[in-house]
Amino acid sequence: DGAAKAIIYISCGLQVLIAFLGLLSSITKSVRITKVFSFSWWSLTLIVLGLSIVNIIFVAGSDKTAIENECRDTIVPSEGEAVTDSEVTSCYRTTVIVSAVVLGVQFIVMCLIGWVIKRFLREVEQDAAVAAALKSVDDGEA
Repeated sequence: DGAAKAIIYISCGLQVLIAFLGLLSSITKSVRITKVFSFSWWSLTLIVLGLSIVNIIFVAGSDKTAIENECRDTIVPSEGEAVTDSEVTSCYRTTVIVSAVVLGVQFIVMCLIGWVIKRFLREVEQDAAVAAALKSVDDGEA
C-alpha cells in the first residue's frame, strides 16, 4: 500500500543520510559532524526500536488472523490430512518468537555500533583538544 511504500522510502533516505554523515565524520574527523552523526544514530536506534515493538504488537494482536491464515495456507498437510489448529498455532507462535528475536538482535547490533560511534567521537574530541593545545603552544612561542 502507498503508506507502507512511503515509510520504506523515508526510512531508506534517513539511513542513506546517516551513512553519509558517518562517512563524512570519518573523513573529516570534525567534532561537530561526528556529534551529529552520533545523535542521529542513537535517534535512529530508538525509532527502529519503537517501530519494531509496534510491529510485534500488531503481529501478536491485530494481524493474528492474517498470520494464522497465511500459516494455514503454507503448511503442507501430510498425506491429504487437514492442517490442525495446533499446527497453525505453533506456526503463529514461531512467527511471533522470530519477530521478537530479530528485534532483540537488531537492537543489540545497533547498540554495539552506537558504542563504537561514541568511542570514535571521544577519539575525535581528544584529537581536537590535542590539536588546540599544540596550536596554543605554537602561538605562545611565536
